[in-house]
Amino acid sequence: MPKLKPEEIALRRREIVDAARTCFVRSGFHRTTTDEICREANITPGGLYHYFANKEEIIKAVIRDQTENALTVMHNTAAESPDPRAALRSVGLFFLQAMLEPGFDNVARLDIETWSEGLRRPDLLKIIQEGREATLDAVTEVIQEAVRRGNYSAKVDPEALANLFSAIYAGLRISKLLVPHRVDAPAVLDALRMMIRGEILGSASSLADEQPSAAEIVRPSR
Repeated sequence: MPKLKPEEIALRRREIVDAARTCFVRSGFHRTTTDEICREANITPGGLYHYFANKEEIIKAVIRDQTENALTVMHNTAAESPDPRAALRSVGLFFLQAMLEPGFDNVARLDIETWSEGLRRPDLLKIIQEGREATLDAVTEVIQEAVRRGNYSAKVDPEALANLFSAIYAGLRISKLLVPHRVDAPAVLDALRMMIRGEILGSASSLADEQPSAAEIVRPSR
């Protein structure tokens, strides 16, 4: 194989990762063979192994790539938004809109398969955890800036709120696979906005209804 420039190698690796993701989304990790990936990427098996030693390396590259794509969306959206609160709203809209795309269910299934594999394999779990932490860090930073600017209350715990947003999105994706007819993404976003604005309580509620903070109620078991 002729010697390639670094940018050509990066481009070819990108093409293989994209082809592998297409195969994994279609057939899952276990049923996808390297021959399928080669056909999708229009490359010979010998050429494939020039860039990746085996299918396991390709799987790890796909997982890392998913994180990088999500971070790119968040960073670009934050940079284009007038303030942190608008950035969070735009990011939420982007990912909820993705739930309406035709191929969403297959992508969500692939993520669930990835998590399942990670719980059995420490090497994959480490990559998944690194990606989750990087994503949480990015969201936490935006919330911290929103608090600093006064867009959010100083009482807000940025990391806790970032975890809440992440959990809501993960739960919605799973619910859409299990009970798709019960998941209305735009309605969920509106409900989340109401919750953030404190508009959920009705006229019959009062300050007397407020409960102690979770930290005052939940104590770690000894």
